[in-house]
Amino acid sequence: MELCVPTAETPNGNGITVKDLPRIKAVCATHIDAYETMNYAYEAIDRYARENRLTLQPLFREVYIKGTGMFLKGNPKKYITETLFPIKEVK
Repeated sequence: MELCVPTAETPNGNGITVKDLPRIKAVCATHIDAYETMNYAYEAIDRYARENRLTLQPLFREVYIKGTGMFLKGNPKKYITETLFPIKEVK
């Protein structure tokens, strides 16, 4: 697992490695609810891929748009998570 954080500056040292994530073509689902119900997003992605004959491949990405705060938990019903599964392109 890797943690990715967009930054305005390029951090140096302290065990931080800077990487550029490659551009991908993916199936994406936006989940608005508590993390415990994320399985619905995964099921929707799987169903869409099967219906459209797409081949999913690793590594998937989760982008936490809105979630738990550092000090306050917030409202889990309002958490927003984007899940992206790369698809194998047919050539």
